[in-house]
Amino acid sequence: MSYALIECEKKKFFPITDVEEVFDEVHIKLPELKEKQSRRYGRKINRILKKYQVSNVILSEALGKNEIIRNTIYMQNNYIITGNKLYKALAKRMIKDICSITEVPMETVCVAIFAHEFTIENWHLVKHVSKEVREIMVISENKMRFEKLSDDLMEKEGIALTTFDTSYQNHLRCHFVINVDFTEEELKKFALPKDAIIISVEENIRELRKNFNGIMINDVELYLDSEVPNFRTLALCEARFFDYRRNFEENDYRFEKSGSGINGYVGNNGFITAEDLKRVAKTFTKNSKNTT
Repeated sequence: MSYALIECEKKKFFPITDVEEVFDEVHIKLPELKEKQSRRYGRKINRILKKYQVSNVILSEALGKNEIIRNTIYMQNNYIITGNKLYKALAKRMIKDICSITEVPMETVCVAIFAHEFTIENWHLVKHVSKEVREIMVISENKMRFEKLSDDLMEKEGIALTTFDTSYQNHLRCHFVINVDFTEEELKKFALPKDAIIISVEENIRELRKNFNGIMINDVELYLDSEVPNFRTLALCEARFFDYRRNFEENDYRFEKSGSGINGYVGNNGFITAEDLKRVAKTFTKNSKNTT
């Protein structure tokens, strides 16, 4: 898949846009932008993408915060690769990796998935994660749609799926939370375990209830054969190896065969240490007997 890497270069003294094509990658370097220039340069980016017949874009971490640039790119039906689809596909691998680090058997843990919408992608996430954990539950506004497929999951995989709607107020007994798209304020309304490990995909979660003593993972750092500074490694890896026609299990396999791997987890204060993970995991064993 061809794609464009777009970033601003602070050292550029003149308003010149550099473009370089290397195999499937088109590197576009802009001068440092002022906000009022964003729309003009967004249109310029679209002209370059059309010239090179590229519709998939990865923005540098800094440029990705520019809403005008993002919206201008979207207006021409171009797609911005964020890495979040790969993030979902790697959720099971992340849980398995954390269980290995903390010496907690994966088959003893319970996972709760928060997802507003029922989509094929979110259903693939449920199926992919459920195969090696003790219990899985889904909290969603579309509870009934997930529930309809739970019988199929039990029949084909022998896995029980518990579903709750977003009005559920009781304590959720789980070890891991995969937050697909709930905001921080929405998550605060739920009685999450105080020692849970939260993997948040689309929303950066900085603070939950006052008694929360667990870990919030807002990003995962990957190692690649060739990394590009200033770009999210998840987005680079998604562009290079992710196949949108395949399910998460197949894409996880493609990720493994690519030679890439997990390099670390990122929280609110930078990289999360193994000691932090082990501190939280100490509560998992004694709580496993009480999960429902």
